[in-house]
Amino acid sequence: MPNNITRLFDFAYFQSEKNPNLKLFNTKVNLKWVPTTTQEYLEQANTISRALIRLGVSPNDKIAVVTSRNRVEWAILDVAILQIGAINVPLYPTISSSDFEYIINHSDAVLCFVSDKELAKKVSKIKDKTKIKDLYSFDTLKKYSSWESLLKLGEDESNQNEVNRLKNLVKTNDLATIIYT
Repeated sequence: MPNNITRLFDFAYFQSEKNPNLKLFNTKVNLKWVPTTTQEYLEQANTISRALIRLGVSPNDKIAVVTSRNRVEWAILDVAILQIGAINVPLYPTISSSDFEYIINHSDAVLCFVSDKELAKKVSKIKDKTKIKDLYSFDTLKKYSSWESLLKLGEDESNQNEVNRLKNLVKTNDLATIIYT
């Protein structure tokens, strides 16, 4: 890892090498705080990158993300998206379904991630009017693809070389995120 950080996802790798943190993120699960280490963060980001590649995500594909609150999954997903050259499209959780439809279509997003049931329902209303191939929820919900299913899909490390190849192709001036205001 070079000492100069030139891409957004380089920060996490730099920290892992220079100053790994045992409590990089803390997430409340069943009223108990659960830490995520720098190493776990990067391992999960690579797992999600492998899963995204297996789902057919390519460089320059856009992925919409909508969360109603801060989530460690969002931070992991951000690195996973960026390091394979895809583009993150974060959306405000309070906008209307028609605004979701407009932004998802305007950005050409191919996948959408939501944090919870309420947002899953909101995006589901317009999913068929977009190019979204699938809707994933960080929370495990009966009718929707889950974050856990992506972690399972990415467990097999046989395509990690593809993640590394794509990561090496990302340039400092590549588009990383599209923010609609």
